[in-house]
This record gives sequence, structure tokens and C-alpha cells, in this order.
Amino acid sequence: MRKLIFFPIILSIFFVSPCLFADVIKVPERTVVPVKLIQQLKGDAVMVGQSVDFEVSRDIIIDDFIVIKRGAPAYGNVTSAEKGGYVSKGGKIGLSIDYCKAIDGKKVYLKSILQREAESHMGANIAASVIVCPLFLLAKGGQAELPVGMEFRSYVENDVYVEVDPSAKLTTTEIEQIQQREMEERKRLEKERIEREEREKEEKEREQLETGK
Repeated sequence: MRKLIFFPIILSIFFVSPCLFADVIKVPERTVVPVKLIQQLKGDAVMVGQSVDFEVSRDIIIDDFIVIKRGAPAYGNVTSAEKGGYVSKGGKIGLSIDYCKAIDGKKVYLKSILQREAESHMGANIAASVIVCPLFLLAKGGQAELPVGMEFRSYVENDVYVEVDPSAKLTTTEIEQIQQREMEERKRLEKERIEREEREKEEKEREQLETGK
């Protein structure tokens, strides 16, 4: 009888042991978590309270472990939306970034209130508390428009403890490769931003010439 009882206990310990040996990494409050839009938003087509989908745009590495993986889902809401006017009032979109998912599936609550105002006919009027990559597209008529890929900076709201697999610890070479990839991504985004601004400038100059005829 003792053998019959002892054997299942040994099996139970054998199968549970990987969880018992997981490392726990602290993700401190105010850790920066960059996220990017994976859907296009227009000020005249969104509603307050509408859910917004983001994804984490860079690997978050602490103590040589990825605690939040690039591409992890993140979620937010539309907090304000105003249509642009015809004279001086520009359109506006306000967003919140609420939480993302850590490598172990745990919710990581974020804080970040974002607001963008479209350029009005009276001049540029742009407000953004934490935007880092200004891939901001202005639509005709002063409607605020946020394109796919627009990146924002959010912050971890409170300390979070994330379980990681000890075997997943990154080597120095792997960390350098990740950093190199992120640098190339930032260069690509900066190039796209410059090209977008040049196109917008050319379009505005063309419209001004046509208006002056």
C-alpha cells in the first residue's frame, strides 16, 4: 500500500517541479513600455469608450530576461474624440493605454493618457503627453488621424513580479542583437516620418498654389 501511495507523489513532484524552479523578476513601477497602434483611428469615426488595440513595440529586458515580449498585445480606450471644424478648430483624439501582457501571461497595468489635436487653419496645435514617434498624419479639413504603427510611450503603473524560465536567460550576444534590431527599427521609423512630412509639405504647398489661382 505504501508503494502505491508513494509512486503518485513522486510523479506529482516530477511534473510540477519546473514551475517550482521558475525565476521571478521584478518589473519596477514606471518601467517604460513602448506600444504601437495596430489599427487606424480617425477623429470623425471613433467613439468615446471604444476599445483600441496596441502591441508592445520592443522587448522589455530586465536582468537579462525578456519580461514583456515585442509583439505582446496591449489594450486601451478612446477617452475623447472631436471632429475638426471648418475655420479654426482642429479634430482631436484622446487615448488611454491600460495594460499589456507579460511573458507569463500576467496583466501589466500601464498608465499613459495621450491626446492629439489636428493642425488647425490658424496654426499647429498639437498636444501629447508621452508620444515618442510622431508618425502623425493630418487629414484634409483638420481631422485628427492616427495611423497604424504610430508609437507611444507608456509606463508600468505598479511593481509587477513576472515568472520566467531560467533557461531563457539571454546571452550578451543575444541582447546586442536585440538592441541592434531595435536601432534599425527606429531608423526605419524616422525615415518614414521624414518622408511623410515631406509629402504633407508638398501637398500643402500644392493646395496653397491652387487656392491662390
